[in-house]
Amino acid sequence: MTRNVPAWVLLLCAGWGCVRQGASPAPAAPQAPHGWEMMPTTHLRVQLQPLGRVPNSGLQLPAVSPDGEWVAYLQVAPDQEVQPEGLFSGKGLQAVSLSMRRVGADGTAQGICTAGACWPAWSADSRRLAFVAYQDSGRCELCIHNLTTGKTRRTAVGLKHLLAPVFSPSGCYLAVAGSNLPDQSQLHIFDPSTAELQAGPPAKGAHQQLWPHWVDDRTLVYLAHEDDGSFLCRWTRGSGVPPERLCQVNTSSSALGSSQVFAGLAGPLSPGGRRLAYYDPAADALTLIDLADGRKHTLKTRTQAGCWMGSRRFAAATDKELFVASPDTSEQAEVMRGPWLPRWANPEANQLVLCTRSPEPWTFELVRLQLNP
Repeated sequence: MTRNVPAWVLLLCAGWGCVRQGASPAPAAPQAPHGWEMMPTTHLRVQLQPLGRVPNSGLQLPAVSPDGEWVAYLQVAPDQEVQPEGLFSGKGLQAVSLSMRRVGADGTAQGICTAGACWPAWSADSRRLAFVAYQDSGRCELCIHNLTTGKTRRTAVGLKHLLAPVFSPSGCYLAVAGSNLPDQSQLHIFDPSTAELQAGPPAKGAHQQLWPHWVDDRTLVYLAHEDDGSFLCRWTRGSGVPPERLCQVNTSSSALGSSQVFAGLAGPLSPGGRRLAYYDPAADALTLIDLADGRKHTLKTRTQAGCWMGSRRFAAATDKELFVASPDTSEQAEVMRGPWLPRWANPEANQLVLCTRSPEPWTFELVRLQLNP
C-alpha cells in the first residue's frame, strides 16, 4: 500500500475497477465459483450468486441497506472527473448523482438526487436514506429520502460543508460533521422531526471532530484531531461528562487523509456496540477494539475493508483475499482468494454481499456469497 494515500482511495483505484481515460483496462475480475466449491485451506464450501453491476464513482463504495434489500450508489456523469477532495468541499459534485436499486441482478435504478450528491447512509430500519447535496449556488443541504413515500426532504442547516451523516439506531437523530471552513469540522446532532441542529461533543482542544458512529441512541464514537494527536473518542449526550479518549490513531489531521479510518467499513460497530473496527495506518491493517476493556485485535497486514458478521465474527478483505476473523480466538480463516469487498452480512444465514472490480470501466460487480462450513 502506498503511504500517505487514504486507503479508501486505493480501494477505488484501477485495481478495483476504475479506469482513467487513456489508462490500461483494469485486470479481469476474479473468477467466482457459481456452484458449491470447497476451499482447500479451510474446507469451507462457498457459492456466489451474481447480483448485477453498479457504478463505481471513484468516490465512495456502494452502501447496502441493513435489511440487504437495497443498494445505494453514487455515479459520475460521462466524461466528467471528480476528485475525492470534492466530497469535502462540494467542488465538482454537480457531476455526481445518487441512485438506488434492489439488490439483485434485475434491480432497476431509481434516481434519488440528480446532482451534487455525496455521503449516502441508511437508517437502521432501511426505510430512509440520508445524504448531503450541494446546489449550483454552493448551498449545502442535509437530505433524507423516505423509501415509503418516495419523497426527499432537504434542509439547509446553516453550514457550508457537511459530511458523513449517520442515523442513530432509533432513527430519531442524525450525527453529522460540519463547518463553514475546510478542515474545521465539528460534530452536530440533527433532529429530523424539528429540523433543529444541536451542538455535538464539546470541542475544547479539538481542531476537528469527524466520522461519527452511534453506539446507542445517546453515545457516539468519533475521530478527534487535537493538539497532541488524533484520537478515537466516546461521548454520551446529556451526561455532562467530557469526551473519553479510547485510543490514539496515527493518521493525517486533514478530513481527506483521516477518512481512511472508516471508509472501507460497512458499519464499524458490532451488533450491540461492544467492538469497533477501524483502519490503523501505523499497522496498515484493520483493528478491532473492545470498547468495554480497550483490548485490541489487529487483523492481517493490508486489510482495508470489512463488515461484522454478528458480534463475534468479522469479514475482512485485503487486496488478495477475503477472510473471517474472530476477535475472541484470534483466528483468521481464509474464505476465498481475490479482491472482494464485504458490504453487508446476514450472520444467521451465513451470507455476505460483496463487490469487486468489473471488466467494464468504472463499474463494480455485486455478488452474494453463501458460506456453508
